[in-house]
Amino acid sequence: MTDPTENTKDRRKSQRIYRHGPADAVRDSGKSETVRVQIMNISEGGVRIVASEAFDPGERFTITIGDDEKICEVRHCKQLFEGYSVRLEFVS
Repeated sequence: MTDPTENTKDRRKSQRIYRHGPADAVRDSGKSETVRVQIMNISEGGVRIVASEAFDPGERFTITIGDDEKICEVRHCKQLFEGYSVRLEFVS
């Protein structure tokens, strides 16, 4: 029998760092539209943000976190009570 208090194995490839704070995401669609977002967590492979608008899977953004810029691709977007939870994968 399995102990219900035992931790389940984490299937994530890399550890999450929970860091809340603002960031700018610039759409790479040629319009250079900047969307202000809230960072929820960061990992080696990507970042989870909360945004006021929906992002389309496959859409690319350049996100600025502090002094660092990363090109990201939207992997998942889910509507919340207020706003959207968006998972971005770093592509560069």
